Amino acid sequence: MPLKARKLLEEIGDEPMLKIQLGRRPVKDLAIKILNFLSYSKFADKQYELGYDEIYHNYLLITVQNNHGFNVLQNIVRNAPENTNGKTVLVLEKSFRIGLRDPVIPDEMIDLYDIPLPPNKSLTLNQLITTTLYAEKDFFVYDAGENNMCQTFVKSVLESNGLMPNIVDEATLEALEPIDSKTLVATLDELSGLVKLTTDIAAKLHSQQLNIEVLTPSIGAVIHNLDLSQAITEDQKYELEEALYKHHVLFFHNQNLTSEQQRDFARLFGDPHVHPVFSHTPECPEVSVLEFGVNVDPDKKPDSDIWHTDVTWSTNPPIIGMLYAKIIPKQGGGDTLWANMVEIYKQELSNEMKGILSKLTAEHSFAYAVQSLIKLDSTAMVKFMKTKEANPPATHPVICQHPHTKEKYLYVNRIFTTKINELNEQESNLLLQYLFSLVNKRPEFTCRWKWNENDVCLWDERTTQHYATADYWPQHRRMHRCVIMEKKDKN
Repeated sequence: MPLKARKLLEEIGDEPMLKIQLGRRPVKDLAIKILNFLSYSKFADKQYELGYDEIYHNYLLITVQNNHGFNVLQNIVRNAPENTNGKTVLVLEKSFRIGLRDPVIPDEMIDLYDIPLPPNKSLTLNQLITTTLYAEKDFFVYDAGENNMCQTFVKSVLESNGLMPNIVDEATLEALEPIDSKTLVATLDELSGLVKLTTDIAAKLHSQQLNIEVLTPSIGAVIHNLDLSQAITEDQKYELEEALYKHHVLFFHNQNLTSEQQRDFARLFGDPHVHPVFSHTPECPEVSVLEFGVNVDPDKKPDSDIWHTDVTWSTNPPIIGMLYAKIIPKQGGGDTLWANMVEIYKQELSNEMKGILSKLTAEHSFAYAVQSLIKLDSTAMVKFMKTKEANPPATHPVICQHPHTKEKYLYVNRIFTTKINELNEQESNLLLQYLFSLVNKRPEFTCRWKWNENDVCLWDERTTQHYATADYWPQHRRMHRCVIMEKKDKN
């Protein structure tokens, strides 16, 4: 989405929707004339053969409660008081890319069809878009030659959010039915590729959309052709966040980062955390060094081969993790696995168990993990004692909800979670062991990454757990890690 659209969502995306309407306007005559010229009038012949008297651009006209500022219609009223709040009317559409904007008045306020909203359920713009994003694999793709355009987008939004069964008006249903653009575009013969080419170029020039290769349906994606050492635009940052929330883990090949550049990239998403015990690079205390190998320290073996989420012992745990591969074992090994805790919550827990867990909280302890799992030298032990005093056990819900996607996920891990607060010791231990076991029960909820030097990984610390295999010992492996906390000052 364009930056302007995202800022609109940040402002009013969580306000309740008051009305949703299908809007449509005829495609401009000039565009139709060009298509007829290129197809030697075959486009018009096919249009009438298919029964399309007019070709429309479809969009959704959405009215939301706005307690933050002027309504676009109020702006027309010159003498409206500055503190006037009320309703905002916006157009949601797919035109080269997903757009959210003010309507063109009066052109886009004429041919409208009401879409009934659920009677007993509040719906927001963020929910509407997020639900469609996760249900529609081609959400961001525009290709009229494959029937993926404005009309199919509108119908997909309504279907994904369960709004189609509410529509009984025949005129509305007829207006919603997408045209067969694939057949129309085919009339251009060898020039039909121009339609996709021009829309692709327009979208890329306008959005700098990321090149994303999905690894598995559940978790993981590779971002191609993005240099993290260079300045990242606001649009690219938002695209990365959207990809991260959808795929949970993102991988980048062939990066060349200094510690300062890794820290600066991490700062785009929040505040990099300075780990109280782990060593760090000389340049940046925010970049921890995770290094093992018999030549580094023969007595210190890898200690992250347990499913876990980082730093959950903090009262404000991290939102994103970042790893940069500096030295990789020459004879293989040292892969890292990630698990999707959203899918594990959805598919491995019964509704009854979800209800029970939603009422429980768990204790997460820094001291428990470090004392039992990590070998510390004398310097690190001093740091550990100070950190232990400053960080008593933290309490978090067993089931959390992601602030952006609104999806629920299981939030306990074997390294830091010590007990369920509402249960006795025996009950707590039994329940935790069961919940811990769910992480590696279904391989289809995981992805496994074989590192190359200079690979970078970015992952959602809230919705995932990870496991670093220790099979490379005694070979040398060195990773630079940033753990990113939510910004203290969001302004």
